[in-house]
Amino acid sequence: MHTRQLCISSLRNAALICFTVLLGACSSTQMADKQRDLLPPDLNKYNLYGYLERDPNGNYVFSKFSAQKYDTSEPWVNLRDFSPVFKTEKDDCHTGGIIDETFKDDQSKLCDDEALRDKLFKTSTIKTGDVVMSTVGNAFMTAMTMGLALGDLGGFYTLEFDEDKYQKALDQAIENTNFNELLSKLNKLNNDISEKKEKFTFDVRKKQNELTGKLKISLNDKSKIYPKKLNGNSVTINTSYDTNQLSIIYGEFLSVEDLYNKLTLKETTARSQTEFNLSCDYSQFNGWSYEETGCGQKFSFSDMKILPVKFTINHKNEFYVDYLPPLKDSLVEVKLSENKVQLTNKTDKYIKIDSLSMYVNNDIETKRDINIEIPPHATSYVANLKDFHSSVQLMTLRSVNYKTLQKPLRLGAAIKYRVTDTNKERTLYKVESIKPFSQYNPS
Repeated sequence: MHTRQLCISSLRNAALICFTVLLGACSSTQMADKQRDLLPPDLNKYNLYGYLERDPNGNYVFSKFSAQKYDTSEPWVNLRDFSPVFKTEKDDCHTGGIIDETFKDDQSKLCDDEALRDKLFKTSTIKTGDVVMSTVGNAFMTAMTMGLALGDLGGFYTLEFDEDKYQKALDQAIENTNFNELLSKLNKLNNDISEKKEKFTFDVRKKQNELTGKLKISLNDKSKIYPKKLNGNSVTINTSYDTNQLSIIYGEFLSVEDLYNKLTLKETTARSQTEFNLSCDYSQFNGWSYEETGCGQKFSFSDMKILPVKFTINHKNEFYVDYLPPLKDSLVEVKLSENKVQLTNKTDKYIKIDSLSMYVNNDIETKRDINIEIPPHATSYVANLKDFHSSVQLMTLRSVNYKTLQKPLRLGAAIKYRVTDTNKERTLYKVESIKPFSQYNPS
C-alpha cells in the first residue's frame, strides 16, 4: 500500500487542512513466457525498445525502434523482456472543483488526455467522490470542507493499467514483427559498418601514399656551406581521422533502412571532413636563415594537385672563429684550448704573467694585472677568452656564407711575462691572417 496526501484550502479563511487518502498499490505486471521465448536471444545485445501502437488498420505493431530509453509518457516497450517502459502505477484524477490545484502533478497529463490514456493502456475504474467518501467518511469530509458541498469538490476517479489489454496488444505486435529478420538486418548492418571502417582507413592510407608519391622536395643552398641533406622527416603528409564517426548510435528508427541512410550520411560527412596536411620539419635549419615554399598545404580526398616544396638556405646566422695562432719561445708556449688561453712553462723557474692582449684585425683588447704564477714545467690556464668581450664579438661573424668566410681575418695575441728570479720582462707576440673558412666545420 502507499499513501497520497490531499490538501484542501478553504475559500472562507487561509487555514490549510490536509488529510490522507489511502490508495491501493498496483500489482506487479507478469509477462507471458511465450512472449519472451519469441525474442531471438542475440537481439538482446542491441538493447532495443519498440514503440507499441496501432497502425492505420487498427492493428497493434511496433511502429519504430530505439536503443535509447525514452520518457514514461510514450508507449515504449523493452524488447528484452517485453515489459512496458512507461509507468503502470495507478493514477488519481478528479473532474474539477475547489481542490483542482491540489492534483496538479506529473499525472495531470494522463488525467486530461484521453488519447494518451488509451495509448498507455489506462482505464478509469472508480468515478465521482465515492473514493474519498469511502475512505474518510462523510462526517470527517464535512468537517474538513467547512460545510462545503461535496459537489463543489468535484468527482474523483482512478486510472489503472489494463494489463489484459496491454498483453493482447503486445501479442498482436509480436505476431506482426519478424524479429529474426530484424536481427539479421542489424547484424548485417554491423558487419557493413566494420567493413566501411576498414575501407575508410584503407582509403586514407592510400591517399596519403598517393600524395607522398607526388611530393617533390628540393634544397637550394645559396650559402654554399650548408652541411646537411634533407632528412626523411623534412616533409610529411599527415592526417587525423576517426573511424568511430561511422558508428551508429541507434537512435529512433522506423526500419534498418533508416540506419543505412544514417550510415551513408555519416560516411559522406567523415570523408568530407578528412583533411591531409603537408607538414615541414624546420628543426634542421636551426641557426640558419632560410625560406620555404609549399609547406602547410592542405588536401581533401578529391584534391590531386600538390605544389613542390622548396627550401632555400641564405646564410648561417653566425659563426665563431675559434682560433688563436700558437705562440712560443724557448721559455713558454701559449695556445688556445677549450676557448681558454693555456700557457706551458718550459723552464726550471716560476713564471709570472703580467698581462695578455688579444688582436682581432685592428682591435686590441688587453687584460692587465693578471698576476698568475706558473710553476716550473707546468701548464696552466691564464685567461678565459669569454672575458675578452670585444674580441669575442669580433671573432663572431654574422650572416656568413662561403664568400664571407673567404675574407681574411687577423687574429693573434701578445703576452707579457717574467721569470721570477731575474724579474726580467719578456714579451711573446704573434698575429696571423687566416681565412675563417679554414676553421669552418660543416658537421
